[in-house]
Formats: sequence, C-alpha cells, structure tokens
Amino acid sequence: MMAKTFDCLAMKDNIQRRLLQQTEGATFEQRRVANQHALEVSRSPIGELWRALERRKTIRVGCVAETGVTYRTNADQGSKHSPVAGKKAKG
Repeated sequence: MMAKTFDCLAMKDNIQRRLLQQTEGATFEQRRVANQHALEVSRSPIGELWRALERRKTIRVGCVAETGVTYRTNADQGSKHSPVAGKKAKG
C-alpha cells in the first residue's frame, strides 16, 4: 500500500480557514462582492465556469409573436386542467 502524499480534506480546510480570515468582520454583501470579484479574475476552472454562466445570462433570445395559435400535446388532451381538455383536434 502506498503512503498517502496528499490530503484533499486538509487542503480544503486550509483554504476555507484562509478565506474566512481574509473576510473576517465583513458583511455578507461585502463577502459576496469579494467572491464575485475573485471569480471574475480567476483563471481556475471554477472561475471559467462562473464567467461562462454569467455570459449565458446576458444572451438575449429573440421573441416570436403569434396570435390565435393553440398548442396541444398528448398530455393536454388528457388533463382536467388543460384549456383544450376534451376537445378533439381538427385534422
């Protein structure tokens, strides 16, 4: 059996302890802003993921305006709460 050379939990505990010490006395909002800034400038995988998710929030999706259109699914036809329940589809 190989000797353990890396302790992931000890590393996590050390990082959390250091982060808490850095923001000791800060309000929740101050900590949130500090964490957001750290993610914005981080080159780590979690920073890259955070920025990718933030970019997705700002992507605008085009809207299509339709009037007089009723969409039906198989589930709609059997649902008591569906506005088209019990109506037969034409065609």
